[in-house]
Amino acid sequence: MPFEPGVSGNPNGRAKGSGRAQKLRERLGKHLPELFDRLMLLALSGDTTAAKLILDKVMPNLRPEALPVYLPDFDAGSPLMQSGQQIMRAVTEGRIPPDTGAQLLTGLASLAGLKAVDELEARIKALEEGDAAEFA
Repeated sequence: MPFEPGVSGNPNGRAKGSGRAQKLRERLGKHLPELFDRLMLLALSGDTTAAKLILDKVMPNLRPEALPVYLPDFDAGSPLMQSGQQIMRAVTEGRIPPDTGAQLLTGLASLAGLKAVDELEARIKALEEGDAAEFA
């Protein structure tokens, strides 16, 4: 017998907390303090795997910190190619880190795309206004 589309074969579904993972968590939960203490002792005695397990769960991964960027020769009104060259020069001279330079260039590429869309809209509008004038 085929199932009807959009109709569940088991509308009540599985009972919440009845899965194997949930049952395992409940069993482990009773012993977590002892397990953690044992893991800590192993880590302190030089077991690097135990230390990694603890650190991976307790310490968050470090993320790069966004710092303000100052480019003294940057002109927002300059052509995009020139702006890109100024960013690359700042990277090669060590004034900004390479990853920041890459992010700036990606932003500049997005800006170029937006500029292209604006220019296309303006050209289409001009063409449409020219056609309307022809038929008037």
